[in-house]
Amino acid sequence: MNKTPLIIGIDPGTTVAFAAIDTKGNISKISSQKQLSYSNLITKLIELGKPLIIATDKKRIPDFIEKIAVKLGCRIIAPDQDLLVKEKKALVKTKSKNTHEFDAYSTALFALSKLKPIIKKVDVFVEQHQKENIRNNILELVIKEEIAIKTATYLL
Repeated sequence: MNKTPLIIGIDPGTTVAFAAIDTKGNISKISSQKQLSYSNLITKLIELGKPLIIATDKKRIPDFIEKIAVKLGCRIIAPDQDLLVKEKKALVKTKSKNTHEFDAYSTALFALSKLKPIIKKVDVFVEQHQKENIRNNILELVIKEEIAIKTATYLL
């Protein structure tokens, strides 16, 4: 089964929020829950698709984020400096249920903005070489494993 590649923004804490978006920026799910465990969050994320990236809004990557990324085999995207509220507001154009979900969603959008150039290159390559059927697999290798597009194609 070819699961949808996802970018996951996570806001850890007593209330854990996550935002799962696809590589085109479409929302798969935004949710928050008090005392959400690692295993329950991982189960929720895997049910939604194929997580490629776990993103945080903090320069110093929280342990919760590290553990989730390791268990899912994902890369982590973090900003060079903690994201400011005004930067988050510039990313998020919709109303969020709470600040936790707002932070998670803005973090996912921040990661997507960092990945857009490589996603565009993959999409152009896929279109030029009629490889639409393996786009998601190519994206996974290129994003998670940081493999060149042509090399990823030969590996598939």
